[in-house]
Amino acid sequence: MKANSTKPLVSVLIAARNESANIINCLDALEIAISKSDYDIEVLVGNDRSTDHTAALVFEWIQNRPQFRLLNISHNVRHLKAKANVLAQLAQEARGDFFFITDADISVPPTWFSALMNPQTSHCAVVTGLTLIKPKNLQAKWQSLEWQQALYWIHVLSERGFAVTSMGNNMLVSQKAYSAVGGYENIPFSITEDFELFKQVAQRGFQFKNLYQKDCLAWSEPTLGLKNLLQQRKRWMHGAMQSQWFLRLFLLFNSLQWLLWPLFFVYSFQLAALVFVVKYSAHIFSLLILHKKLDLRPNWFALLSFEFYNMFLYGLLLPYYYWPSKTVWKSRNYE
Repeated sequence: MKANSTKPLVSVLIAARNESANIINCLDALEIAISKSDYDIEVLVGNDRSTDHTAALVFEWIQNRPQFRLLNISHNVRHLKAKANVLAQLAQEARGDFFFITDADISVPPTWFSALMNPQTSHCAVVTGLTLIKPKNLQAKWQSLEWQQALYWIHVLSERGFAVTSMGNNMLVSQKAYSAVGGYENIPFSITEDFELFKQVAQRGFQFKNLYQKDCLAWSEPTLGLKNLLQQRKRWMHGAMQSQWFLRLFLLFNSLQWLLWPLFFVYSFQLAALVFVVKYSAHIFSLLILHKKLDLRPNWFALLSFEFYNMFLYGLLLPYYYWPSKTVWKSRNYE
């Protein structure tokens, strides 16, 4: 496959482990996005030793679709494990000038390629799109609100030059920048591999951008169940604890709200009530603005109860993070 005279070759990299419930939706969405794009595109799916029907489903689906390839990942490269190991081996096979990275439980929008690679982002080595959670139930709606808010502030900080993070489910990395850091094989292993790659690229002076717009909005399957959600967040906390001090401070404040608010109410009930009402109202108002920005319809019950979900989740997160247990991801344990 060769790139045409005006458009570069693009490689899509997908790590898939036990994703038989999601992988076809992911590939269907990608096929639509490819049909709407005039780039030369190849899609590499890395089957990470799945114990379900992921590999068989992908193998059957890609028949007569030469742009799609399935690679069975059966060994580790150097010190790498899990998704970082899969992406490293996919990148070795990729021929593109740009790597578009997403997850097997993600449905990208039809405008994904043009949204991440356009004149606005042409100077950037890393471009991060916007991902929200499919609102399948109340817990998923809360998660989506949390992502919607967090990614907006990351976008704001990115616009001011702060290198906060990227997301490996909706991410563009130039092959030039990836090679400059030596690929995953030559950077420290992290179970938050997207943050580590982003950090290494940003430290070398490459430009980055975190987008917040509807044309790059992808949808992720929700993480259901409190235990699974805490395990996911514990993995993410490993990356967050290596980020800027203000992000760590934000996480600490959110986690200590259960302790801080009662003390505040004891000190001055009227003042604490006023502050809480103002904070609660501002939270809802800001989320409504973000809904309008993305042309999304708000779910009022989820919106009105989100503040309490947020306090509850972060109240558990810090103790769970420091609890002496292994981090679990994709049925694998990590120290």
